[in-house]
Amino acid sequence: MINPMAFKLKFAPHFGMFKHSAGDDPVDQIKFAADEGFTAWEEWYEGLNSISDQERISKAMAQVGCRWASSCRARRSPGFHRSYRQA
Repeated sequence: MINPMAFKLKFAPHFGMFKHSAGDDPVDQIKFAADEGFTAWEEWYEGLNSISDQERISKAMAQVGCRWASSCRARRSPGFHRSYRQA
C-alpha cells in the first residue's frame, strides 16, 4: 500500500534513526523507512556488519527498491571515539 503522506525528498536515513519505531534489526529499519517513502540508505561503517548481515541488508534493500546513497566498507578510524551504533 502506498502511503499518501510518504516522504518524497531524496534524503537517506542511516541505521539507528528509526530504531524506536522499527526495532534494532537493520532490515526492519530499512523496511520501515521504505514504508515511509525513503528510497535511499546511508551507512558509513557497513564493514562493521557481518557478511551475513550485509547480505540480508542488500537483499532487503533490493526488495523495497532502496539504493545506497552513501556507504563506506572500511572499519572506523582509530581516532573515532564513539561507536556509531550508540544513539
